[in-house]
Amino acid sequence: MREPLKPWPPLDAQASARIQALDQAGLLELERRTGITVCGIQPIAILLGMLPPGARVEQLDYQTSGALTGDYRNSVSYASFAITAEQPLAASAEPAQGSAFAVVPTDDQPVGAPTVAELELLHRLALLGIDQAVLGKGPATEARLQRLVASLPERLKEPGGAFVTLKRDGELRGCIGYILPREPLYLAVLENGDNAARRDPRFTPVTRDELAGLSVEVSVLTPPRPIAGYEEFEVGRQGVILSKSGRSAVFLPEVATEQGWDRAETLSHLALKAGLPSDAWRSGAEFQVFESSHYTAPYSAEQ
Repeated sequence: MREPLKPWPPLDAQASARIQALDQAGLLELERRTGITVCGIQPIAILLGMLPPGARVEQLDYQTSGALTGDYRNSVSYASFAITAEQPLAASAEPAQGSAFAVVPTDDQPVGAPTVAELELLHRLALLGIDQAVLGKGPATEARLQRLVASLPERLKEPGGAFVTLKRDGELRGCIGYILPREPLYLAVLENGDNAARRDPRFTPVTRDELAGLSVEVSVLTPPRPIAGYEEFEVGRQGVILSKSGRSAVFLPEVATEQGWDRAETLSHLALKAGLPSDAWRSGAEFQVFESSHYTAPYSAEQ
């Protein structure tokens, strides 16, 4: 029989919970918010995003150097996890890269981008997610969801990355999403409508009284791809992920446009968001870019 696992320190426990929940965005947000030092956090997050549906992560063991030496002033934690899935990783990763939205852009819009009608459907899903977060789930909401899912074209059920952004009076009120296409696009939008309304750690949960004044934006992303250097980043057309020294941060393409930033200003603000000096992007950083199609409309109680 395996010995009982030792208790985790608070930050370690939070990281473990996010890994076991396959919560890629939550793991990276924990690192950004707390500064927790997890060796290989970027590869771990990428792996979580590549796991096939139904995959499970189980903690096998947890130890600290402090437990062995008795010195907890400079203690290092070690954890092991097992991943189980019915489908092998190699087989599951290919559909994500070949999904309906995993394409190389040639113009201002990504090739194969969702149509306006499809974006409207996704926007309605985001609104349903917000309703579930703020008003609670019930038979009426569930019935609306089932009717909407039944009307979706098949390509909206392919894996896709998506963000949902909430604003009130022009000010950010919540924004959460998945960069990698780790689950069906419609589910990513539904979940992140809920997440943006109540799980963005920068804000208090959205209240019922705020709903009528919300602007809701849905962004559908192409999978990120690496670039050789920051000079290749196309401001306003591409979103960008900066990674350096175990830290990372992301901006959607529209952020620079809305703020009126050029490339240097965008990357400086992105470095600060990652908890790095504002000029950290100039050397030693790695970059990935992606494109997005987005749709914005006011919150509506009836979808």
